[in-house]
Amino acid sequence: MGWQSEQYGDAHEGYAGAALPGGAEPKPQYFDMGSSGHVPSKREWWAYDGKGRRPLAEGMRAYCSCGWRAVGVHPIDWGQVAVDGAALTDESRPLEDWEQHIDEVDAAAAVVPPELLGMIEQFGAGLADLADSEPLAALRAVAALELLTARTARAAAHNLQADGLEDEAVAAGLGLPAQQARSRVLRYRLGR
Repeated sequence: MGWQSEQYGDAHEGYAGAALPGGAEPKPQYFDMGSSGHVPSKREWWAYDGKGRRPLAEGMRAYCSCGWRAVGVHPIDWGQVAVDGAALTDESRPLEDWEQHIDEVDAAAAVVPPELLGMIEQFGAGLADLADSEPLAALRAVAALELLTARTARAAAHNLQADGLEDEAVAAGLGLPAQQARSRVLRYRLGR
């Protein structure tokens, strides 16, 4: 599993991928696991170790499931990897690049008023306390909250459609790739 932020989940899942000589992005590496029909692929840097027919990565670069790729390439010391193993190899620099990408996604997203965020946080803490002390009451409160959020989401999605925003603006405002943003808005409009 790669890196995920709590807010975006797998919409912006990051990982330390490979960079070939000259910074080229390699094709996925497939690993035959035997007789099953599933042949998994990997794009992480360690899959490009030069063994067999695999190319040798010269560095690692941050990648994101949304399609973003870091510009910077961070060198791999394969001699050290041979000593420490891939699991102990430092991926902090690509991680920092990906975290900067997430900060940029956040900066471009629609701003939720801080007062509302504070109320949501306070409400969440109260619900968590209630779940510990009075679980049935907490479930009733969650049911009421689900109804409220479904009505609000439906109204916002319809208003968004009436505003006629382009898909790219909606995606940036939600901090999601375009396809996921379209799916989310449609789901809200249909009340699912």
